[in-house]
Amino acid sequence: MGSGPFSVGRSGVSRPLRLDYPGALWHVTARGNERRPIYRDPEDYTAFSEVLGQTVSRYRWRLLAYVLMPNHYHLVVETPVASLSRGMRQLGGVYTQRFNRKWSRCGHLFQGRFFSLHVERETHLLELGRYVALNPVRAKLVKRPEEWGWGSYRALAGLEPPPDFLAAEWVREGFESRRTTAGRAFAEFVRRPNDYEPWTRVRHQVYLGGESFCSDRLDQARRAGARRGVPARQFRGLAVAPEDVLARVVAVAAEAPEDRRRRNLVAVLLRDEALATWAEVGRAVDLSEEGARSAVRAAHAAIASDPRLRQELEALRAEVLGQHTAG
Repeated sequence: MGSGPFSVGRSGVSRPLRLDYPGALWHVTARGNERRPIYRDPEDYTAFSEVLGQTVSRYRWRLLAYVLMPNHYHLVVETPVASLSRGMRQLGGVYTQRFNRKWSRCGHLFQGRFFSLHVERETHLLELGRYVALNPVRAKLVKRPEEWGWGSYRALAGLEPPPDFLAAEWVREGFESRRTTAGRAFAEFVRRPNDYEPWTRVRHQVYLGGESFCSDRLDQARRAGARRGVPARQFRGLAVAPEDVLARVVAVAAEAPEDRRRRNLVAVLLRDEALATWAEVGRAVDLSEEGARSAVRAAHAAIASDPRLRQELEALRAEVLGQHTAG
């Protein structure tokens, strides 16, 4: 199977939880169920564009680039408010209703949920704009991107006025040019030979950016997840099988069953590294489910006030993961 949005992270483990971020930049794609067409005639492309425009307006998106392909679509969208998931539900749901009503069908139109990458603007926005523009060319639907009418390329290249829902001014920002020359500069950029493939550059299954960008986003995700009771490891992928980590952490806990501080740190690791439920945490450290929650809360409070405890936690994490890897 080649690279692509629906082959990223297919190791038998679910992708990390997706969180909306105010001001975030996203590359979003969705594909038809069983790879079937999601547009059957030009009116369907127009209908989808209308729903897309309504979604952009309602959820305050900035749509920077898009392309509608026969059985999938790509969006490059900025969310000034945290509204990606809500907007995508609106987009997919309303269009599916219209499509099903028109073609007298029922059931799902799209294959599962949409796929999204959180993107670092400085390093990937221009490349994504080119990648999206060249999709019809790579699919051999047309020879040149300007020949495909269902997308943003013609507007971004200055060949036609942009629709109201397209924020085309980013091209001027990207090339530091006036409107009359920015389009030509973007078109020249798209024509240059390149081998950019975003799916081969993904980090932690959901991020497209440099190491510093990914680290910052992971920290942000962990903080948000902690408030929602979501295991932190769910935000950075699962390089180690959770069940194996669970067994190792339980063994570590048994080494010092009377050490309450160590027990609480072990509870944190069970949530972070083993994706354990609260009930599993409780059984592992001999606490009730509510006791497990209290232990994790106590550990986080202690770590916040004592840097040495954070060092102890990281040493314990390294011991668990290191011994698992070595084994």
